[in-house]
Amino acid sequence: LFGKSMFAQKFFDVWCVIGATLVIVAWLRKTRVEFFYILVASLLFLLPVLIGPLRHQIGRGLAEYSSMFFMLLAFWFLLLEKKSVRLVITAGCCGLLAYWTRQDHLFVIAAGVFLLAEPVKGSVIEVWRGYLTYLQTSWRTVAIFLGLIGFGVLAIAMRNWLIGGHFGLSPPDHPNFVFAARCCDENGDLLPIKWQPVFFYEKIRLMIAMKKVGQFPSPFSIPIMIGSCIGILFLIWRPFAFHQYPMSLSLLLLGVFIPYYFVNNWGYPPRFSIHLLPISVVSTVIFFRCLSGDFAHWLRPSLRPRKRV
Repeated sequence: LFGKSMFAQKFFDVWCVIGATLVIVAWLRKTRVEFFYILVASLLFLLPVLIGPLRHQIGRGLAEYSSMFFMLLAFWFLLLEKKSVRLVITAGCCGLLAYWTRQDHLFVIAAGVFLLAEPVKGSVIEVWRGYLTYLQTSWRTVAIFLGLIGFGVLAIAMRNWLIGGHFGLSPPDHPNFVFAARCCDENGDLLPIKWQPVFFYEKIRLMIAMKKVGQFPSPFSIPIMIGSCIGILFLIWRPFAFHQYPMSLSLLLLGVFIPYYFVNNWGYPPRFSIHLLPISVVSTVIFFRCLSGDFAHWLRPSLRPRKRV
């Protein structure tokens, strides 16, 4: 239909960006935010992709955009009100495609299981109680989704065993692994393992700021910085004004960052910000929606009649 297959592969990035924008709109509509915030979210997502540093990643035929789209599609199916087995299986299949496309997305895809219980509101303890209640009543849907993701992990391990003779997700000496011993420096000694938190910080900063340590952050990374920091903070502290903020967003952001303590994210920066951007944008918009609602309540004069003396 489009001639050479490489053209369709590169143009697929554009389709994934359009599809991801539609999923973000549908996601925010489920949270009952106003149209203005949905419009802002669309712009916050599209501007870094179309005119920001992420524009250089479109058309390279990389797997980030396709994995991001299938990941968001899985989240959208999990957010639907009718949690039928068919929808959960469909979400699991989309999660499988996202994982097979980018293996470092495993934790964030698995964290999508918390979307099944939304909306859950309240303090940190109340939210976890809500998740536990949902697990007790709807454990089958949770098991189906996580079982499909687990099947995808097992399939990758079996494939590597049959082809390469190693039962695992990748060769043990893969250059992206942090804890893999590598040889050698100029003295013939093994290269040191960079397990220290400072190296983890450098990788997370590269994702959040879209620039390496020592460079000024990209202005297009502002929604990523706000949404990521707020989401991680709300894992342990949720003020009353932000009890409407979905805890599942915080868990998704945590699932985005955890793998990069164990693997490196070098090459074509800021390509590893692509799957972080939509989750951070949703987090930022919901945060400001809750914040504006709290300010409106604070500024609104009391409507109760005054007592007559």
